[in-house]
Amino acid sequence: KNYYIHLWYYESIYGNTMIKLILSDNTTMCVCAIILVVLIYCIAQTWKIYTLGTKIKKINYSSDWEEELKKDRVLMKIYSRYKTTTIFEDNKGNKKTDEDSVGYFKLSLLLDAAKINQRALAASSGVLVGLGLLGTFLGLTIGISNFESTSTEAIQESINSLLGGMGTAFITSLIGMGTSTFLIVIEKFIVNRLYRNLQELCEQINMRYYISTPEKYAIIYERQKETLRTQYESIISLSTLPAPTLGS
Repeated sequence: KNYYIHLWYYESIYGNTMIKLILSDNTTMCVCAIILVVLIYCIAQTWKIYTLGTKIKKINYSSDWEEELKKDRVLMKIYSRYKTTTIFEDNKGNKKTDEDSVGYFKLSLLLDAAKINQRALAASSGVLVGLGLLGTFLGLTIGISNFESTSTEAIQESINSLLGGMGTAFITSLIGMGTSTFLIVIEKFIVNRLYRNLQELCEQINMRYYISTPEKYAIIYERQKETLRTQYESIISLSTLPAPTLGS
């Protein structure tokens, strides 16, 4: 209990110190605000991926996954395109296809259909780090530009001001790298979760509709063999009929 109290105490102190450093400089505050906007946008896109993965997981655990899938507009659009390939019937009269559903339910295609900005998510970690470094260099540039060398006292005062401003300037780099790391971890976890659920859905679809090419041609061969046998029997039965007489 004492450990958590001390942990909360030190976190509150460091948190308050960081907030004061951010608010003490206009450049740092502006850069941190831009980082926050980028982070919020990327989290919103990541939340869409999480929601999509939750829907697919619900479909996988449904007793009638096909009916549950039809309730989602994005998934139904892809599923309908896949169903157009089920033009072959097996011996039981079930519609089949020799195309794997994985080719239709690709992760990138699904994210595009759900209008998720994949390029923004892919570039977000670099953008956040870059914004942090930009804030740092801006802070250092402003500090150096205000450097006075007219006298010893002015130089000493400028050095103290520059060193004090450096702590504030490096805050943006720290925030940029921290938010970038946080976003990478969250995004990887959620995308991998979606991928696993999508693989399970494709397995269920393939179990119902997929037929391998050798199996397909084996059925076609058996049907052609049966057709030829029927035709042969018809020819034999016609050849055994009595020939008509001239008077009849």
